[in-house]
Formats: sequence, structure tokens, C-alpha cells
Amino acid sequence: MNICILGGGLSGVSLAYFLQDNPQIKRIDILEKNKNMGGLCHSFKKSIYYDIGPCILFLKDKEILNIMIGLLGENKNRLRRSNKIFYKRRFVKYPFENELFALLEKSIDYYLNIFLYNTYEKIN
Repeated sequence: MNICILGGGLSGVSLAYFLQDNPQIKRIDILEKNKNMGGLCHSFKKSIYYDIGPCILFLKDKEILNIMIGLLGENKNRLRRSNKIFYKRRFVKYPFENELFALLEKSIDYYLNIFLYNTYEKIN
């Protein structure tokens, strides 16, 4: 059996990795529209490097995390993240959804209400 995977992003490459040892599969092709694999998980350089999409893997499953880190080989970089957003005259860690308690009380109420009473719950 031959397999064709559309998209060479994190999901497509992961699927190919996990299917590669299946004895029923003779060939796996990944079709990617861009010149490089990675989908939204890549960087580009202007005067500095900019990340597109997920530049950090937040995985609680250590086995999967170790597989992904192993697949990256030398193409990885571990940095301590210290991004902050200047919001209403104060610095808040990025992404600020994880740091709501650092916002002003009025802002906390606003963002929690948007989350709890989302008008886009059901899109048909």
C-alpha cells in the first residue's frame, strides 16, 4: 500500500513518522505546497529571525516530546522564554491568557466574560 499525506506540517510529518514501520505500507509521500517542510512551524530571517506558528512545543507527554526532539536532531534551540506584552501601562507575560491574574480587575472580567459567553459557540 502507498500512502500520500497532504501537508508537510507538524501533523503530516508526525503521521509519516508513526506509519513508516507499518509492514503494509510500501511508500509514503508527503506533498507540501511550500519549498520547505514544517508548515506553520518555521522561521524566516529579515534582520533577525521571526517565528511563524508554534515555536514552542508544550507537551506533557514525555515520550512524544522525546520523539519530537530526537527527530529535530541538531535543528533545535532551547531558550528561556521571557516575552511580555505592554498592556494598559503594565507588562504582562506572553501569552497573557496564561497570566490573566496580572491584568487589572476590569480587564480580567472582560476577558473571562468573552471566554465564558462566547457568541461563536456553534457554527454550522
